[in-house]
Amino acid sequence: TRRSSDLTQLESRDEIGDLPVDSAVRASQMTEFRAYCERHTHLTLPDARSFHDFSVQEFRTFWKLFLEWSTIAVEGTSEPVCTDDRCEFATFFPDLRLNYAENLLRIESRADGERPAITVCTRSGVAERISRRELRHRVARLAAELHRLEVAPGDRVVAVVRNTSEAVVAALATAAVGATFSSATPEMGTSAILSRFQQLSPKVLIAHLSAPGGAKDDRVTQRIAEVACDLPSVQAMIALDEGDRPAGFEAAFVRLPDILAKSSAPDSWKAEWPRFPFNHPLFI
Repeated sequence: TRRSSDLTQLESRDEIGDLPVDSAVRASQMTEFRAYCERHTHLTLPDARSFHDFSVQEFRTFWKLFLEWSTIAVEGTSEPVCTDDRCEFATFFPDLRLNYAENLLRIESRADGERPAITVCTRSGVAERISRRELRHRVARLAAELHRLEVAPGDRVVAVVRNTSEAVVAALATAAVGATFSSATPEMGTSAILSRFQQLSPKVLIAHLSAPGGAKDDRVTQRIAEVACDLPSVQAMIALDEGDRPAGFEAAFVRLPDILAKSSAPDSWKAEWPRFPFNHPLFI
């Protein structure tokens, strides 16, 4: 803990490790957006406090300007921005449509596509870097498979997954086709997982069927089998690894590595990323 006099001295030298230096603040997107708001409203917003007050008092103007400045890919109209002043009844952008995955995975240039999207750090110390282009490719492939399995907007996809890049691909692919994603960790007991998922009547179950590192683990497969058997609405299972089909599971079964190895995505899923209402549910 530093004394206030020490803090003031350090601030003047831009040496506080946890606080951004002035040059970083000036170059930030927040500063760029604040200047954009000043130009379009003719207001003076000299600091963070005034900018915050503007975002609260003139929230419709604030969010309309943000939509314009951010160049988020949308269709429809931004008016009305919000339907009610009461938060319990307010709906934002009721006439706007977008695709969450499309916007996260947009690539503006060749260099942009090579930028890292995910860095996977394992216990062994090996780091895997997945570029924006590769992540987009993987998401599109899995989205095509979900489309083939007749997953439609409003359907629920549930996942028993570890914190891996494959879990990110699964969540984004689900959003890409307009379904709603819900997850649980493999460490949760069967009853806890079922208490969460049975309420959702999911159409597809996604899971890691192997232990970390790819080792075969019958306990993992058995737990997923128990979950699947008690979710009668499930019509297909997607394994995120090379795990085997759980015993007793008779519905469609496919592995993500096999999906990604296909030479091309099915023509029935178009790459223009279908767009859904702004308030379309993403996650449960």
